[in-house]
Amino acid sequence: MATDFESWHIPRVDPDALSRSLLEAPPQLEPDVPRRRWAYGAVGLFIASLFIAYHSAVLLVWNTPSGGLGKRFHSSILRSLYGHRYFTATNNTQSWSMFAPNPNRTNVFIRVLVEDKEGKTWDMGHDIWEVDRFPYFFYDRMGKVNRRIDGKKGYQKSYGGWMCRYWALTHDGELPEAVQFVKRWTKIPRPHEIKPGKAHPAKDDPSDWGYDPWKLNSRQKEQERIVCAKEVNAQLPNEQRARHELALLDDDGFKPVRVRTWWDRKVAEERREEAKARAAERAEQLTQAGEGSKRIDDRRMPPSQSAKPRG
Repeated sequence: MATDFESWHIPRVDPDALSRSLLEAPPQLEPDVPRRRWAYGAVGLFIASLFIAYHSAVLLVWNTPSGGLGKRFHSSILRSLYGHRYFTATNNTQSWSMFAPNPNRTNVFIRVLVEDKEGKTWDMGHDIWEVDRFPYFFYDRMGKVNRRIDGKKGYQKSYGGWMCRYWALTHDGELPEAVQFVKRWTKIPRPHEIKPGKAHPAKDDPSDWGYDPWKLNSRQKEQERIVCAKEVNAQLPNEQRARHELALLDDDGFKPVRVRTWWDRKVAEERREEAKARAAERAEQLTQAGEGSKRIDDRRMPPSQSAKPRG
């Protein structure tokens, strides 16, 4: 009985004829006419249209104000359409709370100070204090990054590690002692606190209103201090030193970042479960051993002395 493979019929093709047809034969153009008008049938068109309508409705309601008069309408529509679950699952969530109803009421600046090996402190000027760049033609987002690291310990550790490496790259490979973050902030005056200037006290000209942000009373507070020799990923490895033609060290002291992936967490969980199982097994063995020794002691125990003699 022939198998399915043996029953296959494979036509033989002349290799020379095939190569001539591919290399020498004139091209054959097929008419570029689609076989049907739409890529999908009626069912596919209906499902695609339904999805587009649903997505557009959720997107429109999501971007409407969620407070004030439209709060009830906003929440009820999103609840009925499962908009929160849908946008969370598709990672389309957006928030406009940075604009209203409570705008920023303070100006925040994070000073980045580097302490070198000699104990001298250098201000790297990463904040935009007393820097008037308006209008500017190129936006480097440095101001936003500087505000973002305010009070964020994890962000400041990564930022400080980068600052340690950058200082070493620009100072012949010499690692600084530490990087200190200092928060400086000023309170934005309220509209009724901004009084008309002295130039037009009688006319009360609004064009003379305003305030100088650099003349406001500022306060400072120290935040994280990053020690370059101890922080992870804050040193220059010899591979990077060689790339920048810096002196190599016998021990570069590089401390890599320990990355824990989902696989590492899974292995750790399995090891914990195995340790629990071994502990339970040992406890059961000790319990059985204790019961066995107790039975042996009971058999070896002499007759009770309290028994009365016969006769």
